[in-house]
Amino acid sequence: YQFLMRMKLWNILDIDQFESIVNQLQFSESRIVTLQETKWTIRNALASSLNEEQLTFLDLVLYQTEDELTIH
Repeated sequence: YQFLMRMKLWNILDIDQFESIVNQLQFSESRIVTLQETKWTIRNALASSLNEEQLTFLDLVLYQTEDELTIH
């Protein structure tokens, strides 16, 4: 939930996208929703509305800490 709130505060998610993602996660078959599942859901929910450059930026935002990448 905290990660989703950050995405909303950074204006990466608008309220409709936020609610859609929360609803998708709420109906997840997983007993516990992981951060990885949350990131995957966010990416899939936004992918169709973003161009290639925006999608690349989203991937950086979502996955840069996992891969220990730094943004300069």
